[in-house]
Amino acid sequence: MHFMTTITVFTSVASAFSFKGWRKPKVDELRVSEAQEVCGQDTSVRCCNSKTGNANDNKGGFLGLSSTNLNIFNNCFDLSLNVIGILDGTLGKKCSGNVVCCRDFPFSDITGPINDGRPCIDLLELWRTILIAAAYVIGTSTQYSFLIIIFSISCAPVPIPALLLNIGSPTATMSSPAAHLPLPLPKDAINALLQTLRLPQATSISNPQMTAQYHSVYFLTLPPTELSRGYSDLVLRVAGNHLPEIKTANEIGVMTWLSKNTTIPLPEVIAYDASDKNPVAHEYTLLSRVQGVTLSDIYDNLSDEQMNQIFDQLIDILTQLQSHRWDGIGGLKLDDQGQVQVGPVVDETFWQVPDIEGFWPEGETVATLNIGGPYKTYVDYMVAHVNKYIRLIQTHGKLAFMRDTIPRLEAFVAALPKHANELNKVKLRLAHKDLHFANIMFNPDSDKITGILDWEFAGVVPYPQWNPRSSFLWNGIDTSESLDEKYKLLEVFKQRCKDKGCKLFEETAYNSSLQESMQRAVDFLRAIVEVSPRDQRQELVQGWKYMVLENISEFAT
Repeated sequence: MHFMTTITVFTSVASAFSFKGWRKPKVDELRVSEAQEVCGQDTSVRCCNSKTGNANDNKGGFLGLSSTNLNIFNNCFDLSLNVIGILDGTLGKKCSGNVVCCRDFPFSDITGPINDGRPCIDLLELWRTILIAAAYVIGTSTQYSFLIIIFSISCAPVPIPALLLNIGSPTATMSSPAAHLPLPLPKDAINALLQTLRLPQATSISNPQMTAQYHSVYFLTLPPTELSRGYSDLVLRVAGNHLPEIKTANEIGVMTWLSKNTTIPLPEVIAYDASDKNPVAHEYTLLSRVQGVTLSDIYDNLSDEQMNQIFDQLIDILTQLQSHRWDGIGGLKLDDQGQVQVGPVVDETFWQVPDIEGFWPEGETVATLNIGGPYKTYVDYMVAHVNKYIRLIQTHGKLAFMRDTIPRLEAFVAALPKHANELNKVKLRLAHKDLHFANIMFNPDSDKITGILDWEFAGVVPYPQWNPRSSFLWNGIDTSESLDEKYKLLEVFKQRCKDKGCKLFEETAYNSSLQESMQRAVDFLRAIVEVSPRDQRQELVQGWKYMVLENISEFAT
């Protein structure tokens, strides 16, 4: 999507400053480096709904032009950043608090319910695109000239950062699951487990320093046997008590289905227990050890040719996942006969045991605070979310500010089935949902992906939700530069897909604006229900509340 905006400012020419054409500006030129070095700092950047805005209502006014005339997504922006006199804070003065109405932006979920937010500094680089509609006004005295400046604003895949819009990342503020991992296991307990599995004692047990959120990891070496499928190097993953039973059962169901129906490289399951009734007193999975290194560890040393080979292999993996049709939304589980069935939803954003115990009244559980499933259709899936969130709003005191929305939420739930024909036009596909480079094993000698790890939150989803937190192609390093790199890789990957006839991005697009509004309403509602009981992101939730109401208004009769 591309827009051309021309803003003209007439002046006298009386300055040594000359305009020699558009170039990539430095941060210092915009005088906002201090404000932008730390993403999350309040930079007073807001946007307000201006579908009917004009120059006189302080909603759409922009240097005497309406935001509609500017054609910038029919929104206006308050950019009070001391950016060389830009805008003078004239926009958004009627916006209260942190109200944001950017529902037409091409956001996704890397930093919150709507985002695709590249690092803050990227907005200032204005390299390929820039989403600030503004004129430079150089100086205010007669010794400076005003300039005629033409901005070419290419609203392509690089959006304004979510943190700049004061939207933020609710999921990033949840307590770390890694803080609730099991204590280190004695070797005797591990060997006792191996004995119950009729496996030989380990000749070597190590507990590597790994970034694992939901498991403690042990590398085991033991004599290969038939029961170990001939493997001598195994990985024991001992789960924390975050989501009892369903997470382990889901991962085993997914990996079992993949091993039988695809050629996607992954560890082989040697043994597992979705209960804590075993010698290690925790749920566990015992897997073959995949050879190679994680892509995140060697990414900086990979050549362009190696990356192209990796892209081609990822295209094959995603194509295999795309090729199978499913008849329900949820995780996967094994039935009593060992057959794989669609089961309950398992999601990383669920309320989990450590936080349930810390933030909810006694008696609440994983089952009472999260949706279940499986669900037959997209509408059924969304209705389940909203009904669950209504219950949570009624239950928790920190969500009392949302209770006035319950009638409208109930009307939203009632309206969704009336649009079922349109809303359910979506493919249901199995997705990993967290396919970043730390979950991809790679052999640099053969240039082959040797394993895709961590399928615990995988599941069958409405296809637009295949990458819900936009982790695909992230290198696993939590820096602004890594996010910028991810978006560059994504553009190359999209072109590679197109060249090879892969329809991933066409297949995962929303089929209508109404379908997207449904999902966005639920995403913002989820964000509110996640952070408010924790007393987090309180400066943002009123804006999210507004976004919930704005999106459900599309369903008003």
